[in-house]
Amino acid sequence: AFVQNDVKSFLSKFATLSYSRPEEHVGAAAVTFLNSIIDHGLELRGGKDSLGFLFFYELMTDSLRLRVLTDDKPFLLASILLRMLPQPELNTPGELISILRITAMNPQLAPGLPTYEDKRKVKMSTMFAGLSGIQKHLKAVSEFFVKNQATIRLDAAPMGYTPPKTLAV
Repeated sequence: AFVQNDVKSFLSKFATLSYSRPEEHVGAAAVTFLNSIIDHGLELRGGKDSLGFLFFYELMTDSLRLRVLTDDKPFLLASILLRMLPQPELNTPGELISILRITAMNPQLAPGLPTYEDKRKVKMSTMFAGLSGIQKHLKAVSEFFVKNQATIRLDAAPMGYTPPKTLAV
């Protein structure tokens, strides 16, 4: 079993994530963008549009501003889009989906989560999950969760939506 775990650990360093940070959109441009990515399908590791874990994470931490209405909360959008991941990805235990689920159930944590910074010299959409930049970020998130474990609820319902009282036309 020990050798098998070592092999799994070694191979997991070569698992890939793809992420190309999209432009920030508001209004009709956001709707067009969202329609496109939903049509292509969302995947935790990136998929056709190279949007996956880091896309959800940046929306949840308000590092990526994607809004249909100017006062929308990207956190809520991420929580909704998260439900559109393929069932096997939602139902398979793993570090990435766990981070997103914990954050979705605990919106009070989102403002304090470490901001993802892509410090790679060469920016390609495909990254190896075992590379130090990603690993350092995941470690920082894990440390944040440990530090805040007393406030984390795992039985909480995702944050509800309250519609705006007025709409600007």
